[in-house]
Amino acid sequence: MTVLKSQRHFDLVSQRDIEVAREHVAGEVRPHVEELCRRAAAEIAREDRRAVALKNRTESLQQRIANLRSIDEHQAKLANHEPEAKDEKDQREQQALQLRLEEQRQRLAQLRAKKDALLATADKLEGEISGHV
Repeated sequence: MTVLKSQRHFDLVSQRDIEVAREHVAGEVRPHVEELCRRAAAEIAREDRRAVALKNRTESLQQRIANLRSIDEHQAKLANHEPEAKDEKDQREQQALQLRLEEQRQRLAQLRAKKDALLATADKLEGEISGHV
């Protein structure tokens, strides 16, 4: 039967040698750590600026949506009001108003389509902000 015997061997190292080795390792690593810290700080600042820009854009789009809704309400009020014609002059005026109303309805349809596109964009931007913040 063979038994392996392990033997521990320790060397004594002076405190000064330990300090020199520690300073050497710190000197090699410090520039890399500082560069990584600079890069991280720059990236954080860039992301903060991007988040602020997205937030501002979202607020702007929400204001535009509110304006479009106000226009929608005004157009709806105009569409519900139909003047009564009493004589020929009133009938001509009514025809002109109806023509104008039809043009406004077409414009309203265009604005609603634009509003829907803006709402979709605002939702997308809010999703991006939620993902970054």
